[in-house]
Amino acid sequence: MRALGPGFGTADWGAAIASEFWGKGIFTEAAELVLDFAFEVLRTHRLEARAAICNGRGNGAMRKLGAEREGVLRHSFFRNGDYLDQVVWSILKEDWRKRRQETIHLGLERHPLTSALLIALAARAFARAAHSSRSRGSAAVTSESIRRRAIVATSSTPDRRRARLPSTAW
Repeated sequence: MRALGPGFGTADWGAAIASEFWGKGIFTEAAELVLDFAFEVLRTHRLEARAAICNGRGNGAMRKLGAEREGVLRHSFFRNGDYLDQVVWSILKEDWRKRRQETIHLGLERHPLTSALLIALAARAFARAAHSSRSRGSAAVTSESIRRRAIVATSSTPDRRRARLPSTAW
């Protein structure tokens, strides 16, 4: 995830998965955690992603996550000696929250403690990445500020109890 605006208000994200893991649902599950983290912890308003037009699985996964196709960037990705066109996808915080509420309504929501721990692990990984990016001049976020946001995010929904996260997890 990379901030495109101040305070991660707008950000872009992406992932690559080895071909032996394609079609197993791993990307969708991981992406849901990343989106939860971005919208609930970092308080991102808009997330953008790109996928090569020829990447049917990647574009399908973005549709499955509820992202909106916004346009095509011509010859924007160089791979194996060729320039490829990419689809630009976006998802807004309010769209993601609506989708998550529908998931809760269907009884498919993760247990609150599981969500809290997964957000905590994502926060820790993100803080490490942010720390290492400081030397490259990228936006950095401290592990403590992310930890506070993770606790607030997991306790701010009425049906969730406040998660007590051990400091040793950080």
